[in-house]
Amino acid sequence: WIPGMHRAGELLNRSNPHDGPACPVKKGSRTARALAGALLALFAASAPSAWSAEPEGPLVLTREQGKYPLGRHMAILADESGALTISEASSPAMASRYAPSGFDVPSFGFNSTDYWVRVDLVSRLGRPEEWFLELDYPHMDLFEVYYTDTDGRPAVKRSGDARPFAEREIDYRNIVFTVPVAAEGRRTLYLHFAGSC
Repeated sequence: WIPGMHRAGELLNRSNPHDGPACPVKKGSRTARALAGALLALFAASAPSAWSAEPEGPLVLTREQGKYPLGRHMAILADESGALTISEASSPAMASRYAPSGFDVPSFGFNSTDYWVRVDLVSRLGRPEEWFLELDYPHMDLFEVYYTDTDGRPAVKRSGDARPFAEREIDYRNIVFTVPVAAEGRRTLYLHFAGSC
């Protein structure tokens, strides 16, 4: 699984989302949006010892950089039961159960465990912007992102291989969500991965 944050930008418009390295097209728009390169891989964890390297803490978004790998900014929680809700996964009681990733590309093999990922973002953009969150693994059964929108309301977006392609927010071979980012301040994203992989 390969989530990464990318600034939205205009590029080419390609009609087939399954062709090579293409630019995603936001539904309801003729403007193509770029997904600039650098990504991180997150594969299902099989042992907490794989998270032992040094994490980097919150991801700081600035105007000088348009793409960020999330690897060293993530904290990961294995949900063996597959039953945790966002209320439980984001509760103070669960906070200590998240283990820092510490790797650019954490890789833990294939299994059917659900995973929750916490990413703290600090915006130093100076203006509100829309960013892309891409999962560079199109075969994930379910990928969800939970966040607080710019008006302070809870929001969730869902996609995955087990859902119809036509329901995707962005017409693209990988799973891509738009995430609004405030001009300044800190927020937390929760990512949920489920299904056999």
